[in-house]
Amino acid sequence: MVTDALEEMALSYHRNTEQQAEICEKHGIPLIKILRTNDVLCRLCESERIHAENQIKVNELADAEHERERRFYLEKFSLYDDVLKNATLDNFDTPTEKEAEKLAFAKRICREWSKGARNNIVLQGEPGTGKSHLAFAMMKYLSEVTKGIAIFINVTDLLMKIKADFSQEEFLVNKIASAKFLVLDDLGMEKDSEWSFSILYNILNKRANTVITTNLTAQEIQKRYGRPFMSRLMKGVDNDHLMVFNDLKNKRKDYF
Repeated sequence: MVTDALEEMALSYHRNTEQQAEICEKHGIPLIKILRTNDVLCRLCESERIHAENQIKVNELADAEHERERRFYLEKFSLYDDVLKNATLDNFDTPTEKEAEKLAFAKRICREWSKGARNNIVLQGEPGTGKSHLAFAMMKYLSEVTKGIAIFINVTDLLMKIKADFSQEEFLVNKIASAKFLVLDDLGMEKDSEWSFSILYNILNKRANTVITTNLTAQEIQKRYGRPFMSRLMKGVDNDHLMVFNDLKNKRKDYF
């Protein structure tokens, strides 16, 4: 049956084409004329053209699917307060040089990470000073520029989500840990437990390019979480990758 079908295809090919005297310069085979349209072409060149067109369509579909996935993880999977929804680098207020310094720091890190640098950064300081705004804005920028998966996670919200359904724990931890860029927001606001420590340790242990926002000092972090945790959190963090926000006023505001 397969043989019959192949024979029929061969007969159809010969009925509808006519071999020409001209030779394809690329493939060294005779050109053919398509009798229905009078087009003269090389069958191998035509096959390559069709394959290239199909590959473009496949690539377009793959790009569209990746874009959908990228936006989903940034906008839907992430755990953040709605007040941050419209936060960007452009709308971070810089009324003084202190705020401008924080914004310049965030932009520099974005440039470094978009070029392949691998390290964590820590945004440390009092609540309401813009740490979360800048962190979320960085995720938006990096996701858009690099097309990589960027996720913003409020630590307390993550632990509450896992507690609501422990069957999600492995999936959530692995997905968060595998993001190209990640924010762990408000570290230190969660309730102390060995379980919560292990969740956060497992995330930090598997990755770099994490923004950690916290009200705790380095000494308080080490005292609370221990030296092994601290070493994972501080991957690549030096004075150039640590920004303290204690010199800013508490200025919580809506971004609508």
